[in-house]
Amino acid sequence: MAQPKKFDIAGFCELLAQYLGPQEGEAKLFWQALSFAVAAHQDQKRKSGEAYISHPCEVALILVKDLGVRDPETLAAAVLHDTVEDVFDVTPEVIAEIFGRRVAEFVEGCTKISNFEGTPQDFHKTVHRKLFSGAAAHVEVMLIKLADRLHNLRTLDSMPKHKRQKIADETLDVYAPLAKVMGLYGIKRELYDLALMFKFPRQSHRVLISIQQIAASEELAEIRNTLQQALDKAWITATVEASCKGLWAYYDPATGLLDREIKSPINVIITVNTAQACYQALGIINHHYPPIPRTIRDFISNPKTTGYQSLHARANIRGQNYLFKIRSRDMRRAGRLGMLADWSSKKKAGANLEHNLQEMFDILGADEGLSYREMIAASGKREIYTYTPKGDLFCLPAQSIVLDFAFKIHTDVGRRCIAGRVNKEKVEPDQVLRDGDQVEILLQRGPVEFSPAIQHLCQTPKARSGLARMFRLRREALARDIGRSLVLQELKRYGIPKDVLEKAEMAALLHHFQVEDLDELFMDIGEDRLRLRELIQEIKNSLYAGRP
Repeated sequence: MAQPKKFDIAGFCELLAQYLGPQEGEAKLFWQALSFAVAAHQDQKRKSGEAYISHPCEVALILVKDLGVRDPETLAAAVLHDTVEDVFDVTPEVIAEIFGRRVAEFVEGCTKISNFEGTPQDFHKTVHRKLFSGAAAHVEVMLIKLADRLHNLRTLDSMPKHKRQKIADETLDVYAPLAKVMGLYGIKRELYDLALMFKFPRQSHRVLISIQQIAASEELAEIRNTLQQALDKAWITATVEASCKGLWAYYDPATGLLDREIKSPINVIITVNTAQACYQALGIINHHYPPIPRTIRDFISNPKTTGYQSLHARANIRGQNYLFKIRSRDMRRAGRLGMLADWSSKKKAGANLEHNLQEMFDILGADEGLSYREMIAASGKREIYTYTPKGDLFCLPAQSIVLDFAFKIHTDVGRRCIAGRVNKEKVEPDQVLRDGDQVEILLQRGPVEFSPAIQHLCQTPKARSGLARMFRLRREALARDIGRSLVLQELKRYGIPKDVLEKAEMAALLHHFQVEDLDELFMDIGEDRLRLRELIQEIKNSLYAGRP
């Protein structure tokens, strides 16, 4: 067996200094955290036999190189993210005292739960919900976990086969779709591709051979050369690249299987200098390769929620579908980094996406009886593009319904959505939307009494969570009414006046039953969590003692 490669900590520091600057500069906090992590993990080894410190260092390197992160607190948390979990005398309080509260909260968000009592399935659910709650407070937590998962996948060969399968499944169900939702397309592709190679080693090998054959085709080279010459002739400074989609594009999350073929395996990417040049290049492409009707998408005027901008056009050339993507160099960078492209400067696109992500993680972290895996899968589906009557663009998962659109506008709009108009035709809230639909939401004054069945038709986490909360509040209100009625009937039967419930001594009785107020007491009675006979007996003994 080959000896594990020794981790070169000096070389790592030299490399990071190129990005972050000297150890006494703005990134001083990171360098201090690195020294702390090296000391904390000094006697620990990975499964591969490598020094454990190599892992947190590589996680920080992914954040710096692949995601362009420069924030010292995020990078400090990256090298410290396993210390609380794996080092006996390192606690969140220690991290907070040395590196500050924010770094401690980032690390705590990445730390697994210890001393859990329950089934393995419940443990994993709790771990994920804790992670989502941490990411709702600080999106940086999810960035660190994505980098952590990516490095674990890059080094997964050292793990037993059953562990590889488990990590691959979790990546496909949770981490890779979340990277897509966050617009981190660069690492999204690698997360999917590595996980699929471990989950489907033989099928992946066959698909990769097919991809290589497509990439080497003469037809692809001809298209690239034709467009490059046409753009040069029009004095448009541009580069034309033809690339085949990776394994990720062949994976169907709905079936959990790897397809052998897809409709559009090839992207032709045209990179120009300005937004204006994008539209000029589109005209040239359309002249040589007429687009398929209704396939031109303008994400420059209407960026995706991730901040992604490009012009898209599809063309069928000799029986093969091609997707043309036209963008400026700045747009290309933003397409790779997603929310991080504008995040550090807190520009509107980055700030809006951060708010949307925190809202989504808050929903995923809440336990409303919903499957967070289903909600993540829905978020990662193929997108459709729908519009308000004023022309505002809303990206939604495929198979979304009118109610998804309503909740996308605002939670209150979703709650009061009685119907919709799709392309000026009145429809029900469960009407499935298609790409390009214009949607108007019709409202009633108060919340609609939706059928529980509609929740499973919704595709967005916001709609599902909003409905789950409505149904829960409805159930609780019904239980309170039932409980109140039962208590009042029983008091009357025993000749006890109902104003006994308003006595000051009632506070002690509420404390006895571990409830906050009368509403919670009634709800517990209505949901049969508290026996009515026991409550009446306590009232007789405590509040009505000595009376007939």
